[in-house]
Amino acid sequence: MYTSYQSIYSVRNNQTVRNVQHRFYRRQSRRLRRMIVTALFILMLFIACGSIVQAWTQDKNEDHALYKEVIVMNGDTLWDIAKQYLPYDMDIRDYVNEIAKHNHIRGGFLMAGEVIEIPIYNKASR
Repeated sequence: MYTSYQSIYSVRNNQTVRNVQHRFYRRQSRRLRRMIVTALFILMLFIACGSIVQAWTQDKNEDHALYKEVIVMNGDTLWDIAKQYLPYDMDIRDYVNEIAKHNHIRGGFLMAGEVIEIPIYNKASR
């Protein structure tokens, strides 16, 4: 009996199956590579943005690099000590407040023998 029917399903041999598998694995490896490259790009973008934000938010008044320890003598006041180390372009009130805040001093009370840290700026002092 003669028929004009043609199957819509093709019979695949071993070589065709291997080609399909090979294309599938190649496609999967490309996707994986693309995902890795994208993830690395996003990571680098976050690091760069974080560095920029950190640079912008840094305190601009912090141009000192170190603190000097000073032993408080009998009769010393915070203002007297601040006058000795005051930078030429800074208001003494700001400097006293900075010293008090750094050393957790409230009310300006100092005791003889106490050790406090004084910020030393890179700029010339008096």
